[in-house]
Amino acid sequence: MAVTHPAHGRIASAVLLILLIVGMAQPAPARRDLLPRVGIAAVSSAEMDPLAAGLADVEQVRVDGVPYTTGTVDGRPVVLIQAGPGMVNAAARVQHALDRFTITHLIFSGAAGALEPGLAPGQVVVPRRWVNHQFGAITGEGVEPLPLHVYPASGEPMQVDGFDVDPELFALAQRVDGVFAGGVGVSGDVFIRSSTAREELASRFAARIVDMESAAAAQVALLNGVPFLAVRAVSDDAGDTATAHIEAQIAQAGHAAARAVLELVRSLP
Repeated sequence: MAVTHPAHGRIASAVLLILLIVGMAQPAPARRDLLPRVGIAAVSSAEMDPLAAGLADVEQVRVDGVPYTTGTVDGRPVVLIQAGPGMVNAAARVQHALDRFTITHLIFSGAAGALEPGLAPGQVVVPRRWVNHQFGAITGEGVEPLPLHVYPASGEPMQVDGFDVDPELFALAQRVDGVFAGGVGVSGDVFIRSSTAREELASRFAARIVDMESAAAAQVALLNGVPFLAVRAVSDDAGDTATAHIEAQIAQAGHAAARAVLELVRSLP
């Protein structure tokens, strides 16, 4: 018959107590908000503030420590998601919002660089399709795009070379005054301020605009089965002097995109 040393029992009890205390100290995950909302994401305060200004019933909330702004647009509940810059930030913040809120549609709003000649600052562009321009193989001629394998939460794995926006949201965007709808947008974790790179992206992808988040958000939306659209306004020409007045240009683009997004949300059935 085995005999347990009394000290062993005291150690085990102490360990159990510590585990219980640590477990009690951990904040419980936030409960899911069951109210159906339109999710509107943007990168910076310059792009978020014009959206918040168009809301009624505004409330600042924190979910798992992450700040959100909730409100309504003509009585329709919305949640604003500050995604931060870049593909990983956008994917992580959008996924967190989808986990914690009941989001019926996801719209990304904000600034973009123009790849197509003739797109002026402030012009609102809504591409029909988004592509991650950095996903591929690096060759002697640059990045060769490769198909991307994605795994939706429901359904079979898919192989895609881009992400189409939701056709119903796109049709509504086409009716918004001043919106240039159609074509391809590209995203990647680099800010384009090179005329050579601009021309290469425009040629390789037949792209009209470039940003750093929309394709990532589109991929997350696809994985979660949520209708997606990106509404971007031109802030710069993605050329050699793209950052000359970038803060003012992003603010201008943020206001233009927000006006279009809010009008689109008002038109939702």
